[in-house]
Amino acid sequence: MSGIGSGGWSNLAKWHARWRAHGENGLLDHSSRPATCPARTAEDVADLVEALRRQTKHGPARLTADLKRLHSITVGRTSHSAPTAATAKTSRDRSAARTRRRRIWRRCGRAPRSTAVR
Repeated sequence: MSGIGSGGWSNLAKWHARWRAHGENGLLDHSSRPATCPARTAEDVADLVEALRRQTKHGPARLTADLKRLHSITVGRTSHSAPTAATAKTSRDRSAARTRRRRIWRRCGRAPRSTAVR
């Protein structure tokens, strides 16, 4: 018979604590969903966003601007100068591809046009 593996003792302790606190009901499956979400958008604002989206077919940035301009409502990011994670990833990917091309050009004895030796 094998012993309890890595992390097994802490898991066992967690289940034992549940059993001691709540009896057999503590061993039943329970939802890991948070009970509250304090940062959740208000229902009336969510309805307004949905209505604007269906009417205008605008994307998130334009909807945010429309809500602020027309209804004085601020939702989502407040600073549009900060790129989203997807934009930042795309930018990093382009930069990495550019670096790879430069390395290949150097190995082949050619310099890229933008970094030609003067």
